[in-house]
Amino acid sequence: MSKHEIKERLVNIIGSSDDEDWLDWLLLMAESGIPKKDFWDELTPAQQERVNQSWEQSKDPAKCTPHSDTMKKFEEWKKTLK
Repeated sequence: MSKHEIKERLVNIIGSSDDEDWLDWLLLMAESGIPKKDFWDELTPAQQERVNQSWEQSKDPAKCTPHSDTMKKFEEWKKTLK
């Protein structure tokens, strides 16, 4: 897709949106700029390897905990704080 096509597509998407919150967010992002640095480059090789290992493990459902289970444990933990 050319730069012109991308701009045209963005104009069409923005023009057809009535979601003021999204438009405000988009304006904030456009005005603040996007960092040129990629956080990945700031990680050490050991940290990058750990992220890659976690990614591979996440592909195996047997090694994952369902969100609902995690939230139950979190709610139980919160009760201990009172």
